[in-house]
Amino acid sequence: MDRMCLTAATKKGEQGFTLIEIMIASAILATGLMALAASVLYAQRLNIVASETHQAVQAARSLVENMRGQDFRNLYIRFNEDPLDDPNGMDTAPGNTFAIDGLAGLGGLDAGVITLDLDETALETDLNGDGDEIDTIENSDVESTYQLLPITVNITWRGQAGRRTIRISTRLSSETL
Repeated sequence: MDRMCLTAATKKGEQGFTLIEIMIASAILATGLMALAASVLYAQRLNIVASETHQAVQAARSLVENMRGQDFRNLYIRFNEDPLDDPNGMDTAPGNTFAIDGLAGLGGLDAGVITLDLDETALETDLNGDGDEIDTIENSDVESTYQLLPITVNITWRGQAGRRTIRISTRLSSETL
């Protein structure tokens, strides 16, 4: 008699899931879990990229702030690419390249490069405030008389997302400008 009760109860709609239903539910669950895992991995990668970019921007800003605290008259000769004109002798100034802890420059080079452009012709700006014509070649070299110093800091590194570059440009001026 016990068997008859079981058979009767099963026929009244108290059946379990079929094997096909379980397989379909498992496939849907697995697909969802794979998408979630991929999203987590992508978010981790974006976090690393954001951290690298933040580090590069902070290094560039810090460098510019450091330059603001220096003697304005010596900025060009301290941070240009020519070691022969350093104020205290050859290779005594920082120069135009700098390393950033945690960021690897390309080809073994430092990640940061400073560009100090004193070419009035290219910039179409009167950098020494003398009011003369900007478009003549003889007026374009203002290394000893500049009062406005255009600065561009480029940082290029190979990071989590491949080759990355940031560029910050500003202009520093003398107090007499």
